[in-house]
Amino acid sequence: MNTLTRTVAPELQSLTHTTHAPASPEWQAPPRAPEWVRVVLTIVAMMVSATSIILMKYVPGLAELAKSKDMATQIFVVVIFYTPALLCYLLLSVLLTRFLDRRPVAALGLRINARSMAILACATALSVTVMVLVSAVMNQIGNNQAETSNNLGTSVAMFIITNLALAFILQGIGEEVLWRGYLMQSLSIHPKRALWVSATVFAAMHLISNGGQNNALDHVLYVVGTFGIALLAGYMALWTRSVWAAVGIHGGWHTGHMITRLLGLGNASIITMVVVGLVMIALALVIARRITPQRWEEIAQRGPFALPDGR
Repeated sequence: MNTLTRTVAPELQSLTHTTHAPASPEWQAPPRAPEWVRVVLTIVAMMVSATSIILMKYVPGLAELAKSKDMATQIFVVVIFYTPALLCYLLLSVLLTRFLDRRPVAALGLRINARSMAILACATALSVTVMVLVSAVMNQIGNNQAETSNNLGTSVAMFIITNLALAFILQGIGEEVLWRGYLMQSLSIHPKRALWVSATVFAAMHLISNGGQNNALDHVLYVVGTFGIALLAGYMALWTRSVWAAVGIHGGWHTGHMITRLLGLGNASIITMVVVGLVMIALALVIARRITPQRWEEIAQRGPFALPDGR
């Protein structure tokens, strides 16, 4: 308290204080629902979005189109088949952000510009590199079953197109917008906890996934890989201020898996998934060291995807 304030009458003291501009209301307002409710709603949103693809089986004529030998028609079917799930992910993420959290859509970190697309490309390349290198090493020690492009069950071109659609349209974009775009920013008043919660719950949901697991232990070990992907995706998103970094890490993992098959390195075994997960956890911790205390404080106050200029 300065001398002027101490000598002014108490009823006039409020006039001598400096008036501070109010904090941005979308980040300082009390949450619209408890944290556990937002986590549960995120889980529900993922289950609804992931199962929405089933509805496409009932679209008249789509099954017949899928049998076409014309590549353009096949590409059309693939895109149409996967797009509803993406739209569902995006719609539910927007609804949760706008009406549950009372925050702008920009809080999801989905800005599309040259910088965000460069971030997407770099994150994808990083994830692909990890997947391919680990698979190559594991193949050399006899862990993966070798496979050539002749065993893909389709043309190489369609194999690539289908897998890229799965990597980004079906899973990478939608899942990351929901988990890193919505949930991580929704809980970001405690940013480190938000990151680990989003990664842990996302990974735990893969206990019931089907990714080559043969028994209960395989299901548990598979989670190590998905946790590593989610953790690196989260740290990359916070570091770059863009959810597109998370999309790149997630989509890049699927793309890397596709490339390993094209190179004859085979399907990733559960052990390969564990090693990939551990490498990604290590990379995530390296990225974490580049996030300063000031940046963590900024995330808690303004959210993970607010730009330095306040937008």
